[in-house]
Formats: sequence, C-alpha cells, structure tokens
Amino acid sequence: MNRSYRRIQSGQSIVLLALMIVVIVGMVGLSVDVGNAHGQQRRMQNAANAGALGGLNAVLYGKDNSAVWTNIQRSLAGNKVAVDGAPFIYQADYLDSAGNAKTLCRWAGSGGCPSDTEIGKGVANPPKDVSRIQVTITERVDTYFARVVGRNYLTVGASGDACPGHFAQGVYPLAVPIALQQYKVDNNDKKTSDPYQIIYQPLPNGSPNYGAKVNPSLYPKTPGDWDPDLIDYFIYLPLGNNDGGLPGAHIAWLSWSGANGASTLQASWQNPGSLQEEFNEGPILDPNAPVPANPIPHQLDINDWINGDTGVKATIDDPQGQYLASLVKKDVLLPMYDEADKNGETSYHFVKMGRFQIWGYDLQGGTKYFLLKYKGDASGGTATECATAP
Repeated sequence: MNRSYRRIQSGQSIVLLALMIVVIVGMVGLSVDVGNAHGQQRRMQNAANAGALGGLNAVLYGKDNSAVWTNIQRSLAGNKVAVDGAPFIYQADYLDSAGNAKTLCRWAGSGGCPSDTEIGKGVANPPKDVSRIQVTITERVDTYFARVVGRNYLTVGASGDACPGHFAQGVYPLAVPIALQQYKVDNNDKKTSDPYQIIYQPLPNGSPNYGAKVNPSLYPKTPGDWDPDLIDYFIYLPLGNNDGGLPGAHIAWLSWSGANGASTLQASWQNPGSLQEEFNEGPILDPNAPVPANPIPHQLDINDWINGDTGVKATIDDPQGQYLASLVKKDVLLPMYDEADKNGETSYHFVKMGRFQIWGYDLQGGTKYFLLKYKGDASGGTATECATAP
C-alpha cells in the first residue's frame, strides 16, 4: 500500500509541474507581447507628434489640404509608419479655438480620403481659424505568445497635437521693413533722387521681368497694409551701408543668438534655419515699443527685439549652393520690423512674420539687393504640446 501511494503522489507532482510550466511560459509570453506593445505605443506617440508638426508647418507655409496631408504622411513614414499599410488607422483633424474639429483625411487600413473628410468633400484649403492640428494613430501589433489564448494581436494608439505659437523652423535671418519707402534718405533725413525700395506688379504671363512699378501710394506703411493688396507682388530691397542700410550692419542680417560671424550666418540660412536652436533677445532700443504679451525666454515672438548681425558679411561663401541658392523660389519666413537702431548697436523690433519667396539676390555687386515675392503672412510657429488644449 505504501508503495502504491508513493507512485500516485509522484504522478501528481509531474502533472502539477507541467501545469506550472505552462503558466510560467504564458506569463513570460504575455510580458513579451505587452512589452512589445508598449514599445510600439511609444513609437506611435513620436509619429503622431511628428505628423502634427509636419501638417502645421504646411499650413503655416500656405499649402492646400492635399499638401498638408502629404506632409503628415511623410512625417509618419519617417517614423516607420507604413502609411498605406493595413495594420494602421490614422487621421488628421483641424481644430478651432473652441475645440470644434474638421477632419482633414482618414486612413482606415485601405482606400483614400472618405467623403466625410475635408479632402473627401473637395475642400481645397485649410480653415482660416486653425487653432491646432491633431493626428491620431492606432496600430494592430501582432503577438507571439498570446496567440495560445486566442489573442493574435494587440491594439495601441497615440494622439499628437501641434498648434501655432512661437516661431521656429523655416525662419531666416533677413529683416524686411514694414514701412517701405520709394526713395533713400540721406544723413539729414532728406529724400534723395535715387530709387530705394521698389514694388513691382507681376505681369499676367508671369514674365521674369517682374512687371511695372506700383504706384507709391500702395507702398505699405503699417503691418496691416501688407495684406491682402500686395500678395504675389515683387519687392526690390537694396541692402547695404551705401544703399540706405543701417550703419555697421552693411546688410539687414539678423542674429538669433547675438553672435556674429560668417559661419553663424551660413548656418542660419541652411534649411530649415537655426532659430529653433536658440534665441536671445536683442537690446530694447525703444522703451515705449510694445512687448510680447506672454514672453517666453529663448523663443521668438511678436514684439521681441532681434539682434542685428553687424559687420561686413554681405558675401556668403556658398560654393555648393547649399545656403541662399538652395532657397531661391521657395517659401521662407522673414521677420518684418517697424523700428531699428540707426546709430551704434543694431536691433530690430519684430512686428510681423512675412512669408516670401526669394527670386533673386546679389551680395557681391556695387548695389547689393534682394528681390522678394510677398506671399502673405505667417501667424505662428510650431510646438509639440498645446497649453490651451481643450
């Protein structure tokens, strides 16, 4: 009897051990699958943030809805999201300040933009009251061990927001005056007979000769004058100390950090610019000038003062066309100012961000100049989080 009892007990131990091994393997497998899902979720969050930023940048550059959606998809693809893959569902929404949403487009694992989205309805351009762009993503993550209990996949999701805020990428260090003037001014503040800033009206056929001079009565005098009358007009800006520029500046270069030097200037002109790396406010030359409503250190905002990059650096060494030459006929953001120092330390009062295209420039000739095509205003910058999120 005792021998039989011992045999029964031994058999029970083997069964219990086998069951314990199954449980342990299941727990290990579950931890592997859950850990993998958490890793994928973090990747989806990065992708959602990048997609929202990519979409907002396109909005700020005046792109249409299709281009905004393309920019979002490129940003997602850069973060290893298969934008045409069945495991992913994602969509982008425009939100206004009240939190009301208009869906730009939605990818549901197959097909194009549904008919209830902005692109699907044939809406060409983003709304004018965009307060933020929101990108949401879900991914079906295949499992390895959870299949034993019938779970072939786990679902993870993320949401990223970007909202207009402080200026960052795509801003370049050339100051454009708000109040254009037809003639230069001499040292006694008297007009000379030499032509100064000239506005050309484009010819209907898009001729590279830029068209006829605009009547000086249309020359903008305040920030509001620039919109909408002058959109797509060409602006000739002579730049340099001998062409009415600021003493010591020699050209209306800006410096985000306050440091001067050709290499710093070159880096600022390399796409997408270097403003996002740092910004140190310039000297406040007019204590009565407006100041930013909610100033944030090291971020450029309307009514900040911007350092001028003084010194003779009119000629940027650009042997391979990677700086200014690479930006010709592409949209750029240029700070516009209403006040600047005329004697000594150079600083510009930033009152408006303009969206321009650089159509031509000469930084080596006797009369240095930029030829700019005004495309409208830019009303914000980029941020990965929105403090006013509803």
